[in-house]
Amino acid sequence: MKHLVWLSPIIYFSISWFFPWDKIQWDSTISISYIFDLLFVTLSCFYYKNFFNFSNLDIKGGISRVIGVSILAAISLLITSLSAIKSPFGYIEHLVLQILVLAPIIEEFVFRQGIFIAMEKYFKNKNFLLLSNSIFFSLSHMPALFILPEEFKSFIHIQLVYTFFLGWICTKARLKNGNVGESIVLHFIFNLFFYFAVSSQLI
Repeated sequence: MKHLVWLSPIIYFSISWFFPWDKIQWDSTISISYIFDLLFVTLSCFYYKNFFNFSNLDIKGGISRVIGVSILAAISLLITSLSAIKSPFGYIEHLVLQILVLAPIIEEFVFRQGIFIAMEKYFKNKNFLLLSNSIFFSLSHMPALFILPEEFKSFIHIQLVYTFFLGWICTKARLKNGNVGESIVLHFIFNLFFYFAVSSQLI
């Protein structure tokens, strides 16, 4: 059964990437694929009998991780701004809902809950879990290279890098706390930097 654990990310990426979401997408930049994300997380939790638990909290490590994601966000924004790279975030409708609510919650449940619990069940090496989950999280942003206009592709290349490191920090929090609570907060803090940058037209 151990080798079958790879079916979890394979199934997720196969449907997330190749299903013709644009054919059923409503007239909104809020992706209908979020419905699939929530279904994937729910089925994973039931299959692996691993549900949400927010009782543990690593305060000391959490503070250092908050500082870490803040520095990562600042560096990412600085590179984007100095390079005069155009970001697609300014064209997103309901920016607060999408970047500060839906993205942190749904993406963390998918990667630090749905995919993570499948990997954790069979692979006990924490460094492997950190690396694989971070790579999966980064790769989840790659389809934008083939969907968005050419003017945004330089930003997506930067995004593929910073999402790897954000994924690493959030996965570290998942390992330390045993739940996605801190990961959601860390993701929210990171995105908050981008929200203020977009609102201030810095990127």
